[in-house]
Amino acid sequence: EAVSALIEDGAIVPVMKRLLIRSPGDTGFIKSLQQWLTQVFHLNVGPVGWLLYDVEQVRAGLERVVMAHLEDLHGSITPAHAGITLRLIVPVVSGIVRQHRRGEVAALSSVPEAVERHASILCAFACIEPALLHKELRFLVDHPRLLTLEAKRAWLACERQRLEILGRKAVRVETGRTSILNDLCGTLAVEGAANAVGLSVNFRGEAAAGDGLRREWFRLVARELSDPAVNLFASYDGGRTLQPSPTSSVQEGAEGSYFQLAGKVVGLALLHGETLPMRFSGPFLKRILGHVLTPEDVQAVDPDSYKGIQFVLETDDVESLCLTFSEVSDHPADVVLSEDTRGSHAHFDLVPGGSEIEVTEKNKNEYVRLKVEHKLGLLRCRSQIDAFVKGLHEPLPRESLTRFQRMVSVAELDLLIAGLPEINVDDWQAHCAYGGFLKPDHHLAVWFWEVLREDLNQDERATLLHFATGSAAVPA
Repeated sequence: EAVSALIEDGAIVPVMKRLLIRSPGDTGFIKSLQQWLTQVFHLNVGPVGWLLYDVEQVRAGLERVVMAHLEDLHGSITPAHAGITLRLIVPVVSGIVRQHRRGEVAALSSVPEAVERHASILCAFACIEPALLHKELRFLVDHPRLLTLEAKRAWLACERQRLEILGRKAVRVETGRTSILNDLCGTLAVEGAANAVGLSVNFRGEAAAGDGLRREWFRLVARELSDPAVNLFASYDGGRTLQPSPTSSVQEGAEGSYFQLAGKVVGLALLHGETLPMRFSGPFLKRILGHVLTPEDVQAVDPDSYKGIQFVLETDDVESLCLTFSEVSDHPADVVLSEDTRGSHAHFDLVPGGSEIEVTEKNKNEYVRLKVEHKLGLLRCRSQIDAFVKGLHEPLPRESLTRFQRMVSVAELDLLIAGLPEINVDDWQAHCAYGGFLKPDHHLAVWFWEVLREDLNQDERATLLHFATGSAAVPA
């Protein structure tokens, strides 16, 4: 009966199986486990002695020791801890969560407080072995607030591996260093390439191979996608961020295939953990995540318009304002595209025939929603945004994309796509690997970091980082 109970139990079986198998070269793990069991029961139970004890007692004792060990790690893990931790602690913690969920119906959507307190170290385990996020640590994915940004990136890598196992193909891109978009359109037109999740890149006439080429390719594609001459994306904040250009719809093919292509490129970059030199605007990122734009989004870019929108929402007599679903706009896209342009302003209907539709108490919420989208420059870009999200769906199936959209915030998506906005030299130095005769205290290394800190600006640091790694941005 004891053996049967243990086989059905979620917390202790993986541990005991590991103990009994006695894998070659794993004596350190067995010895450590024996020491923990000795600590729990104050005697040496032997390799099968644990069968003589009550299952609940064994589990409770082991869980106490495991949680105490997590406390001792103080939120960080070293390679020395990784082996025993991944094979012992993670199954036990997973069992604790399952037991908690069995205990109360209300607990099905919760995590024990003791486990939640150690979420950061559990995320560190997931970064070491991403497959855990589909197995013992899946409960972290079900509670995205517990996941660190690094663990979310690990989930994306794990998702790519899962899709490859399920039969998703890898696409091989052979291209030059110019007209990359045309080459890519031709490559993805091949049967089976549209839903590919893997990616390998070769530049014509070059013998080099490896991940560095893929990183360089992403950089070149992003540069071409964001080229003002191509007019797929535009910036309305001095070049800091990009969002779909409303005037791109006048270009043949841009409204559909190119934005779909851009979405696929972003999806592939996310799955491969690569950053792109494209920082998208907050409202556009919210639309990518399926979030509704709010008046608060307008407040950051146009405080006066925000006050007007709030007044419309709060007033009880909106009809007295004599508003219609039409705007007098100075937005550059409206001035260019409108048929009713007067100097630097243009009349723009929020809906077809909007100038004839009065704003009432019944429809004022719809009016505010459209006005917010218009003020943020996205109302004219609905088809472009839909095509972009459709492209994201190609490497990321609907279920995966939906989970990802629930998992990340707007700020996190920005960091996953574009990396950190500035290069921190202290962080770079702390994670630098030295080889050969060069050591951290060698005078050449000391000079290198001094020059990097004191003589190079952010653009020059990005150029150096690109030379060394193939990417000009630092992953967040």
